[in-house]
Amino acid sequence: MDAIKYLRHLALLAFSSAALVGCGTVPIAPANLDSQAKTFTPEPGKASIYVMRGGSIRGYSYVIKTVLDGRLAGSLARDTYQLVSVPPGEHDITVTSSENEQRQKLTAEAGKNYFFKVSVAMGWMAPRVHIEAASEEEGRRQVSGSKRAETTTYQ
Repeated sequence: MDAIKYLRHLALLAFSSAALVGCGTVPIAPANLDSQAKTFTPEPGKASIYVMRGGSIRGYSYVIKTVLDGRLAGSLARDTYQLVSVPPGEHDITVTSSENEQRQKLTAEAGKNYFFKVSVAMGWMAPRVHIEAASEEEGRRQVSGSKRAETTTYQ
């Protein structure tokens, strides 16, 4: 009987410890940059690419790396987004996990916004990531309810 009680306490301790670990975090951009991004106004002569991660409970503590045109753009945690201004032309957005890599290509036009949503699902041994284009309406709604994650400088 004492062994069962011990195992219950051990399980409760393990569950409590896991809950205290919390969500994965990423560096958050200053509030003024977040507000500016939420005007959805691309820089003159450039296009805006928004990469968003919603608040799904799946993979909530997992941080996703984003790569734009072969260069690290930053990381996304739950309820965050990134904004990168790019020149017109071909661009490649990649999100990675330890189990897979997903890629989206686009041909950007100056003065336009492009939205991509990232999701996480449980894979064989680790979370799997997925990226897909989102409509302007869905993108604006999700960005408006999220915080802007810092990105590396893209030139």
